[in-house]
Formats: sequence, C-alpha cells, structure tokens
Amino acid sequence: MIIDTHPEKLEESILICQKIDPSSALFFDIETTGFKAASSKLYLIGYGCRKEAGIWEITQMLAEKSSEERELLLRFSELLKSIQVVIHFNGNRFDIPYLEEKYAYYHLPSPFSGVGTVDIYAEIRPYRDLLGLRRLNQKSVESFLEISREDRYHGGELIDVYRYFKKNLTDQDALRKLMLHNYEDVKGMFSLSSMLAYTSLPEALSAESLKSFSLGESLSASFLLKEPVPKPVASQLDLYSLKLEADCLSLTVPILKGTLLHFFPNWKDYYYLPEEDMAIHKSVASFVNKAHRVKASAATCYIKKEGSYLPQKTAQFQPSFRISYKDKREYFEAERLRDQPEAITEYLRSLLLTPEKASEKGTAKSPEH
Repeated sequence: MIIDTHPEKLEESILICQKIDPSSALFFDIETTGFKAASSKLYLIGYGCRKEAGIWEITQMLAEKSSEERELLLRFSELLKSIQVVIHFNGNRFDIPYLEEKYAYYHLPSPFSGVGTVDIYAEIRPYRDLLGLRRLNQKSVESFLEISREDRYHGGELIDVYRYFKKNLTDQDALRKLMLHNYEDVKGMFSLSSMLAYTSLPEALSAESLKSFSLGESLSASFLLKEPVPKPVASQLDLYSLKLEADCLSLTVPILKGTLLHFFPNWKDYYYLPEEDMAIHKSVASFVNKAHRVKASAATCYIKKEGSYLPQKTAQFQPSFRISYKDKREYFEAERLRDQPEAITEYLRSLLLTPEKASEKGTAKSPEH
C-alpha cells in the first residue's frame, strides 16, 4: 500500500460559520474501478484532516493490489473514530453508499454511524440557477471559483490507468496520474466549502442585517452579510434579480400593477354574478334575483381588486391573488410591506428559500460527477 501526505492551508471561517468544528472534520474522496461496489474495487481513499489551526494535511492511501481493499477500509474506519463530520462532493449518492456496501461485504461495521455529513454538491444544487451554474460536477464548480487544475482526467478514465499500474508498479507516470486526480479532488473540496456561504443566504436575511429598502415601481432591499461570498454574483431569476458583492446582498422584485383575482377556496358556498363578474357568499346571494346568479365553480369563485402586487412562491401572505384561475402564481398586495422591515425580510427570505433538496438516495454518482 502506498501512503502519501501533503500539507495544505485552509481558511476555516466558512466551516465555523456552518457550525462545523474544524478539529473534528474530514474531507474525503474515493476512487474505484466502477460504480457498483459488488462488481468493482476500491483502490484509493484521499482525505484531508486538520493538523493545527489553518494547517491541514491531505493523505492518500492507494492499494497496490486488490487484496489490500480490506486494509484500506480498516484504516479509514479507524480514522473516522475521531471524526464528527465528513465533508464530500456528491458522497451521499456514491462514496458513502459504496463504502458501506464494502464494509458489509467484509462483515465490518459502518464507520459512518453517528458521524455527520455535509455534501457540498447536495447543498449547492438548489442554488445552481442563482449562481448561473449550467453544470454541477466538481470541476465545473471549481471553474466557477476560478480554481485551476493540473489534472486533466476524470475518474472513469483512470480505471485503465490503475489496472495498468497494478501490473507495472514501478511506473511513476501512472502512479502520478492516479494520485494527482484524487489529490486535486480533495484539495478542491477545501475551496468548494466556501460555496456553502451561498446556501446560508436565506438565514442571513434579518431585520438587523437590513441596510436599506424602498417600495416604488419595485421592492428593493440590501442586506449586510456576516459571511462574505467567495465570488460576486448577478442573477436575473424568475421572480427577482439578485446582486452579491463580498458581504452585501441586494434584491429587487418587480411590482405588478393591475387587477388581480382573489379566489375563495370553499367555492360550493358561493354564487357567481356574471354581470358583476364576481362571487358572493350564498348567505348574501339569497337577496339577489335568481336570474342574475349561478352557482359558482372553482374557476368563477373570485373577487377582483385593482392594486400593486408582489409575487410569492406560496400563499404565504393573505389575502393572495392570481392573474387567472389557471395561473398558479400567487401575489399579495405590496402595500402590506410598506415601512415593515421585518415583513420585508420575511418575504425576501421566502423567495430565496429553495424547494427541498433532491433525494440523496441512489448508488451511483450523477452523470454530472
């Protein structure tokens, strides 16, 4: 077995902001001869651990022959006994399930029991549109951060290199290719951890961090961030535009002016008045001539109101309005936020919050890995 180490520096503030203790955290990445643990071999584990404040060490353990796979697992298992959280890129979908299957094959207990996990890929995936990321493999995210690599291979291309190396153990060029790819994956994760700052944006919005706001043709607000983002971002999204510069976040939401519809949910309790183009409750409709009323349907059970409106992802602010019955986008009256910094913060936070992250189930890395 070949074991190699490299000292590296790491700015630990991002881990601390994420409430991760650097002294008990570990970055790791594995290399295998295939996606399926049952029909492939684990041949390399690379990991980064803290040696002292700001100084980390990347260690790589490479099996020179397939029979050393169990030893790799045992060494890694022993290492994780002192670790509270593992950090990885797409490891929830591949690295961890793969290793757990290998541990089970050798009748060894999983070292991940009771260990926390931070999947950088899963954390930033909901924010890919905000960041303008067309792809989310590790090299694409490193490119976004302007991180250069010497390695030019991907994991699949190195399978044949490893098979060749096992037969030619003195070939230093083959060894260098295997180690370099994994080393730069682990080292890259050190920098990629700074991407977690973007995932903390919704929580960073508060009435205290609100620097300024205005409500006119649009709602505009700026916030001071405690945790600077690693790279400026300017995005035009569906509901709002966003600008991030260092420790400042600016949001602008266009206001829609016009007549919108408020739909009543219990439409069976209403009548629709075609001439007035509105719905009224049946308790009032009894006073209206039957010739001028019809039973309301879900599509006609509404009242109209002219005003200025802001979009919302859900019917968070009531009453909510829509442009039409088929239009599922919800709006609310913009005036509700005037001179209300806490309400403005709550609203903008709701826009930044993303849907629940994609399921981490699965036994293979996504095609983007």
